[in-house]
Parts: sequence; structure tokens; C-alpha cells
Amino acid sequence: MSSWVEYRRARRLEKTDNNDSLSTARALLAEPTLGPAQALEVYDPLVAKIEAVLEHRRTLVASRTLLLHHVGDQLAKLPTEIRDQLPTSGKIEARLRDLDTIDLTAVSTMAGEYRLSWLVPLIDQDRETRREIRRLERVIDQLLDEHGTTLRDEIGVGAISAATLLVEVGDPSRFSRESKFARWSGTGAVALSSAEGDNQPARHRLDWILTIAQKLQTVTIERLLAKTDLEIGIEGLMGIEGLTG
Repeated sequence: MSSWVEYRRARRLEKTDNNDSLSTARALLAEPTLGPAQALEVYDPLVAKIEAVLEHRRTLVASRTLLLHHVGDQLAKLPTEIRDQLPTSGKIEARLRDLDTIDLTAVSTMAGEYRLSWLVPLIDQDRETRREIRRLERVIDQLLDEHGTTLRDEIGVGAISAATLLVEVGDPSRFSRESKFARWSGTGAVALSSAEGDNQPARHRLDWILTIAQKLQTVTIERLLAKTDLEIGIEGLMGIEGLTG
């Protein structure tokens, strides 16, 4: 009996993402009732458009984040006479815009002169990128209105979080119980699956959205409990910061 157990253990595959993906693919191919994969447009054209706009915004945000990371590095390499005119703290985008307000004529190095020649045009480019990101957020808001989703009614769920949930989850009625959705989204009390790497295994990509919404709800409730009736009334008229973030 022990030899049979050892034989089974020897044949068992390691718990890795690659092996899990291969096993899942084989199981799907062996299922006779499953048809070919369909694009999202087949099921819901409006949600497919929301996904397209969301991905456009996500791409712009990612490219802008990477660009500002490199800008910060280049600002630190400018000549001393230029760096001394810039603030030493604050956001990189603000420090970049400050190049428009200082004297750039007295540059002591050729490398500094070249760096300024491509950093200064980035000021208008970054402004245009931010305007486009805000425009896409307004488009997403309009599409969510057209869809009729009530996700934004929840405290801590704004347009971007609602659109992401809508695109990733699809029809929530496919989950018969809340526990099934929690297990699928990675927010349930289940063991994490990844066994590769030394870092803490990551949960499903929806987990961060739901976690942020939960934290915003908690902060909002604690803030309300600490307010007087007059302060709550005033903030209610002005809109409490963070409710639609």
C-alpha cells in the first residue's frame, strides 16, 4: 500500500501557475457542452464599449506614470543652477511645470541644455494627457448612466471602480450566492493558490477594488461618528470627500 502512495505522489504535478493553467485548458477542451469563446460584444455591446474606454484610460495612466518616473530622474540630473530654482519636494508633475516659471537661459552644461530641450515640451504634453484622462472618465460616467448600474450608489465606489467591476464580473446573477462571488473574486476566506515565488501570493485583481471601497466606507463611517450634527449637515450639502472616489 505504501509503495502505491509513493507512486501516486511521484506522479503528482507541482502546484504552479503553469501546471494549473494547463490542467484548466485540458478540462475545458474535454467539456463537450462548451462552444467557442465569444467576444464581449456578443453578450453586451455597451459593456464592451465601457471596457474599451476603460482600457484606453488605463493605458494613458500607465504611460503617464512611467513618463513621470523618468522625468523625476532627469530633473535630479539637471545642473545645480537649475535645480536650485526648483522645489525639492512635491509631486514630479508640479516640479516639471515649474520649469515654465524659472530662468532656463544660464545652463552650464551641454547635457543640461539637452535635457531641458525635451523636458520643457513635456509640460504641455502632460497637461494634454491629464485632460484626455479626465475626458475619458466623463465618458465612462455617461456610459454607466446609460447602462443603469447602481454600483456608484455604494460608498467608496466611483466611476472607475464601478466600470472595472462591471467589465470583470459581467452578469452578477451567474453567482447563486454571495459566498461564490467572494470565492471567485478572491475576497473570501479561502487559501491563496499561487505557489511560485518568495513573495506573498497575490489575490484576484478585483480584490484591490473591493478593498479600497471597504476602506473608504470604514473611514467615512468613522468620520461621521466623530462629527457633530451641524458638521454632518454642512458636509452633506457640500458632498463628503471620498464618497465617489
